[in-house]
Amino acid sequence: MARCAILLLIAMAGFSADAQNLTNTSLSIPRTEKKQTELFNSLHFAKEDTNKVKLLISLCRFHWYDERNKDSVAKYADQARRLSQQLHFSAGFNEAIFVTCRNYINNKQISNAISLLAGSPKDQQARLLVVIGEFYLFQQGLKKHNLDSAFLCFNDALHIANSIGSQFWKHESLIALGKYYFAADEFIKGKNCFLEIIDDFQKSGNRRAEAHIWSELGIYMPDTDSTLKDELWAHGNALRIYHELKDTAVETSVLQNIAAINMYHANFETAKSQFLMALELRKAARMKKLFKIHLMLSWICHATGNLDEALSWAMEAEKNIGLSDDEIENYGYVLLNLGQVYGDNGQTEKSLQYLLHPSLSTPSADWVYFICSKVVQQYISLDEPQK
Repeated sequence: MARCAILLLIAMAGFSADAQNLTNTSLSIPRTEKKQTELFNSLHFAKEDTNKVKLLISLCRFHWYDERNKDSVAKYADQARRLSQQLHFSAGFNEAIFVTCRNYINNKQISNAISLLAGSPKDQQARLLVVIGEFYLFQQGLKKHNLDSAFLCFNDALHIANSIGSQFWKHESLIALGKYYFAADEFIKGKNCFLEIIDDFQKSGNRRAEAHIWSELGIYMPDTDSTLKDELWAHGNALRIYHELKDTAVETSVLQNIAAINMYHANFETAKSQFLMALELRKAARMKKLFKIHLMLSWICHATGNLDEALSWAMEAEKNIGLSDDEIENYGYVLLNLGQVYGDNGQTEKSLQYLLHPSLSTPSADWVYFICSKVVQQYISLDEPQK
């Protein structure tokens, strides 16, 4: 049960990147920091210029994240597109088309998304093809027709990128193709897609970009016993380069990814030493957010039966975590950890105090089931089965 808990936590707490999220910001819709009222007020007084286009795009972003209002996203994206055409503002036009495409994809209107290709510049066609292909790739069940559709999109994107000499979109297309091959159980082809990008950066001398792709390769390749050596090799190359570049922040993140992989494979002592090393690096660099490492150390100690040390690390995590909006979900992981450790340590009342805490979020059915199973165990221990 302890190892199952660890696997669940790793999957949900985000130590390894979610394979459904592209890391390049040009393939996702960024958030806007502005408030809706501020945007509306600015729009009311805006002239018909590029600043108005930017405001309209910001409103798209606001509705995309804060309200998920697809009609508002579509309306403001269309206004931004039309005004950009009048102004010959290519950056605004491209972003408006991209937002429209993402909105179509989000609503499963794939034929509408594909129809945008004809009126888009070549580089933007590659961009749209990658995100359309991602839709097919991440459908549940990895059915052959979806995989085939994803491959066609990614391959067309790569062909376009090569035809216009765009190394940027060549690389993004290769990353997408690599993920396709991994999903299709063609491991060598998937790895070679990333290695081709790495070779480009080695030739150009861009070591930071090279390190990033090594890390991406380690994140996106399948995590199995047979691929473990390759995973550690990829992350190890990233770690070495970031260390040589003296980029402590990213170095510690890569080290945590390596530790999480070892943790997943039940190499607990190795994982623990790596998390402790990452903790010291972050402290030396005066980084304040340490709770994720505290949390992982607690789970390792819990899995190996050292409940006192598990509780100590869990309490450190609770002390360290802040409660800003982006950390509320992480606070739930801390609460769950404390609830489980207290419960397994025989402190049933304390366990329920954390397991029933209102801040313990439940983002999936599996998560709800896991929490409820721990609560049930505590009530049975209290001889209160009716609860």
